[in-house]
Amino acid sequence: MRTLTVGLGGKVTEIFHQPACPQWALEQIYAALRARTWEDRHAWARRVFPVLRTRLIQAAAALPADSDAVPFAQALADLVQAQSLTSGSLSLPQWNEILHRHFPPPPGEHPGPGPVPGRAPNF
Repeated sequence: MRTLTVGLGGKVTEIFHQPACPQWALEQIYAALRARTWEDRHAWARRVFPVLRTRLIQAAAALPADSDAVPFAQALADLVQAQSLTSGSLSLPQWNEILHRHFPPPPGEHPGPGPVPGRAPNF
């Protein structure tokens, strides 16, 4: 049996075990426990996320309309809503669309997504 471990700084350690090796058995037990812990945490997160999202939206709605925090709270609520509709992470274009909607560019700057027509991309 062979195990590979990546440590701090990216150092890879390779260990060969005999089939009856106690260390190998312990590593398998710990790996199963880590997997179960990860599954439990994600199951809890799936149960709790809708409640937390609702609290965030209610708190954002409760802000006074003239508060400087309103665009930030609304952007955060939209980001959380968009995240709830995906099984992974939001893509950079999704972030850009949401932030652009709440924080539009100043007048004279290119307002939409994509490159500015007739201008080289600014990398």
